[in-house]
Amino acid sequence: MRHLAVLLLAFSAAGGQPQAARDLNERSLSAYSRGDYAAAQRLYKEAISAQALPEFEESLALFRRSLGMQDDRALDCMNILRGLKMIRGEYERADFLLGEALRTEREFRPKDATLAQTLSETAMLRLGQGRISEALAVAEESLELATKTAGEESADAAFAYTAVAKAHEMAGNPARALAMLDKSCRGCAYDRGTLDIEFAEVSLQAEAEVLR
Repeated sequence: MRHLAVLLLAFSAAGGQPQAARDLNERSLSAYSRGDYAAAQRLYKEAISAQALPEFEESLALFRRSLGMQDDRALDCMNILRGLKMIRGEYERADFLLGEALRTEREFRPKDATLAQTLSETAMLRLGQGRISEALAVAEESLELATKTAGEESADAAFAYTAVAKAHEMAGNPARALAMLDKSCRGCAYDRGTLDIEFAEVSLQAEAEVLR
């Protein structure tokens, strides 16, 4: 779900309306942080109207030609565009942008929380593709980096813990998934109540494993 939390600040590169984008993003982040994912997604979609998406595509093209993808603004723009593609279900394009972001961030931001975020998002996409073992490896790499760069109880660590938990759940390890979910609840971006349903579901799976 990290694509819901990507900063919308690349409009200015192509003549857009950055303040409107920031306002929508702040409202989306607020809904996301309190666990109202439906509202977060709805608000985010308002920011990606048919007019907005071409603006980000043009912005990214301009950044490629002028600043190069190692520039922070270029990477931010690419991350935004990737989030838009994910929301719109354009997973092939999103996957391509994820790969480019990972290569660039590994080279220019190897110890940055941004790389941890991108790794977590990659893990979630791989889970959606059914590539569970690959997703788990990427999620665990993200978790290691997030805890080192942002701290054990940071939002980045919470997202990484959630990705690891989901990977373990899909791999048929509910007890391990439960332990990871418990840790993800401590992250500042989450309220424990927002994960109650998923937590309860995995708890039942873990109990069933014990009873077998």
